Amino acid sequence: MTVTDSIRPPARRDSLTDDLRWRGLIQDSTGDDELRALLDGERAVFYVGFDPTAPSLHVGHLMQVTTARRLQLAGHCPLLLVGGATGQIGDPKESAERTLNPPEVVAGWVDRIRDQLAPFVSYTGGQRGAAGEQPRLDRRDVGGRVPP
Repeated sequence: MTVTDSIRPPARRDSLTDDLRWRGLIQDSTGDDELRALLDGERAVFYVGFDPTAPSLHVGHLMQVTTARRLQLAGHCPLLLVGGATGQIGDPKESAERTLNPPEVVAGWVDRIRDQLAPFVSYTGGQRGAAGEQPRLDRRDVGGRVPP
């Protein structure tokens, strides 16, 4: 096998599972048959979490966003959860404690990130690929407020 052969797409990818494997998004799996049945089945609900520790998405989020889009186009139902509670705690630092972000700052980051995610998934009538309103999912709504 040459290097070119290893990057050339297969002539035909018969299923979502095959496509995700070809893209390198599935490497190993416990219960490969169960995973294939789920991904290639009727419809699964899945979630992707985003911690708003800055005011914008960045290139590190690209794989999660595009994979969520790919799964939705295959008929699955995405829930994109922006972690307002975890965003308050901030990113870890090697030389210091985490900085507690003010709730109003994190709320602004949550809104911006939610708006940035909205074009990639649809929540209207189950129409695949259609633009729709992003549901208002925020981890603060589920987990309550972070104590002072």
